[in-house]
Amino acid sequence: MRKAFRDDPRNPRFIQTIPRKGYRLIADVAKPEPESRYRKLGTLGQGAMGEVFLAEDRLLKRKVALKFVLEEADDESGRRRLEREALAAAELDHPFICKIYETGELKGRTFIAMEYVPGQTLKERLSGGPLPPAEAIRVPSKWPKPWRSPTPTESCTGI
Repeated sequence: MRKAFRDDPRNPRFIQTIPRKGYRLIADVAKPEPESRYRKLGTLGQGAMGEVFLAEDRLLKRKVALKFVLEEADDESGRRRLEREALAAAELDHPFICKIYETGELKGRTFIAMEYVPGQTLKERLSGGPLPPAEAIRVPSKWPKPWRSPTPTESCTGI
C-alpha cells in the first residue's frame, strides 16, 4: 500500500504503521488541501523579479498562469510590488492584457493568478531572425493606446 501512495515509512504522509495490527490511513487523499487549488503543470518563464508557472485551476477547471515573486525577493517590498502590479493590470481591459483572477499566498509565497494565453515568447518568435518589416510595423498598432508612441497631434494636445 505504501508503494501505491509513494509513502516513506520514515516520514509517513498517508499511511501509519500500527505495530501488530497493520496500517491506518492518516490523510484524506480524496480531498485536496485548501492550498492546492492550483496544480503546477510547468514553467513558463522567469525574470529578475518573478517567475511564472502554468497551472491548472482545479476549482474552475481551466489553465492559468501563476506569477510568483522570486523566493529571495518575497519580502514585504516584493509582495507590495506584486500587489500593485495586480491592481494596475486588473484596472485595464484590453485583449492584449491578461485578465487577473486573484492574488494570494501559496505555501507562504505571494502570487497572482492570471489568464493563461498560449503562444510564443518574444525570444522564441525572434529565434529565426528579425521580423519581416511589414509584420514589425503592425505590432505597435495592436498595443493599447497608452503604450504606443504618441502621434504629433496627441503629443501637442496632451491627448
